[in-house]
Amino acid sequence: MHCISCGAELPTNVAFCPQCGAVTPYNVSASGASPNDPTAASSSLAEPEQILVAAPQPSPYDLDNPYAIPPPPPPPPRAVKPGLLISGVLAALILVGGIVTGIVIASKNNPHNNPSTTSFTPTPVGGNTTTQALTTVPSSTTTTGGATPIATLDASTSNPYPPRRGTLALNDSFAQAIGTWDNSTNCQFTSKEYIVKTARGFTQCMDNDRSDSFNNFVYQVRMQFLTQNTCGGIIFRNQVNSLVADYYEFYICTDGNYYCGIVGGLYNSLANGSAIFNTDVGQPNIIAVVAQHTQFQLYINGVQVNQVSENHFSSGTIGVFAYYLTDPNATHKAAFNDIKVWTV
Repeated sequence: MHCISCGAELPTNVAFCPQCGAVTPYNVSASGASPNDPTAASSSLAEPEQILVAAPQPSPYDLDNPYAIPPPPPPPPRAVKPGLLISGVLAALILVGGIVTGIVIASKNNPHNNPSTTSFTPTPVGGNTTTQALTTVPSSTTTTGGATPIATLDASTSNPYPPRRGTLALNDSFAQAIGTWDNSTNCQFTSKEYIVKTARGFTQCMDNDRSDSFNNFVYQVRMQFLTQNTCGGIIFRNQVNSLVADYYEFYICTDGNYYCGIVGGLYNSLANGSAIFNTDVGQPNIIAVVAQHTQFQLYINGVQVNQVSENHFSSGTIGVFAYYLTDPNATHKAAFNDIKVWTV
């Protein structure tokens, strides 16, 4: 028998041609298939092993890409250190304080908040005529010996102002540091006075003793300018629990003018005008306010220069302050001593 592919003679009973490897009729006869059947050769070959691969499951993290690798879980929240939290709160308070101070200063400089000079006949503590008032108040050219009326008022421990009665509730000479008052580079105690130095145009120094909260009272302080173009004065009925500046103030300036206003977030003038007092550096003045309910009487060197009526704050603490007159970037100083408060 010969190979049907190459014609070579085939040995008996061989399944494949030894010359070309083709299937012989012996192999086809054994399988029962026809030599011309195209499946005859393929059916005799062993099929390769099939490996089943599981289809990837869709990811719940990526609906657009079912084969995406899930992202790692988010990190645990970072704990905020108490120190950083406190620092942030303090920084916010300082920022708010700076903004409030800037608003108050800006509103003071707004001419709409400063009405025209109030007409008022000055009245001295010891008299009721204008002539007596002018002769008892030392002017800017008065010598030290001419300041006797101030020394007399300052030395008294009884209330020299109407209603000329009351209990002496506070009597601080400021000859040494007082623990309840602000003590810093801008609110500085010396051996004889309390010096207030402006920072960005304004500094207030407060009595932080909440028991020194007064309703009806007389508040008197001895003050002198340590720099030119400076204002200085007193704060009363300060609202210690307020988040913004809330208080009344009365102050004098080296230009010979006085001012009284209310600070309630913004500054609003209650009275202002000119008066005779010491405007020279180092010369003393005594300023005082008599507060009875909604009525305020304003005094400079024992002379009543004005009176106002205001009912916003009924009680509060006290303080002193310095303020610029022309240049907010310059340093301005005022000295205070011999603070007295009589409750009436």
